Amino acid sequence: MLGVDESYRAVACARANLTRNEAALAGEPGRVRFTAADGLAGVEPGSLDLVVCNPPFHEGHAVADVCAGRLFAQAFAALRPGGRLLVVGNRHLGHHAKLDRLFGAHRLLDGDARFVVLGAARAR
Repeated sequence: MLGVDESYRAVACARANLTRNEAALAGEPGRVRFTAADGLAGVEPGSLDLVVCNPPFHEGHAVADVCAGRLFAQAFAALRPGGRLLVVGNRHLGHHAKLDRLFGAHRLLDGDARFVVLGAARAR
């Protein structure tokens, strides 16, 4: 398992949470790695089975959706054929359109008036 965030503080918090919850991982904490990075830019293409993403939609004080498109493209490149991307996001951002362009289709897995959980799979 790989956890990635651009924030060193978020990565440190994730590591601390892992340490506090090691017992829940049934002796597998060594299989979890956290890194501060620009999304999946450095991940080997075709090496992941699943990517779970909650893309940011603020850049400073501005609402912007540029980051999501970049993260989705990185996920597409990093996924193996048949691999899946799960996205949690605000409904109004229209992530489904970006997923359709990259993956060819998406599925609405859950949602309410404000948020959606979307899934997309890389073709086999």
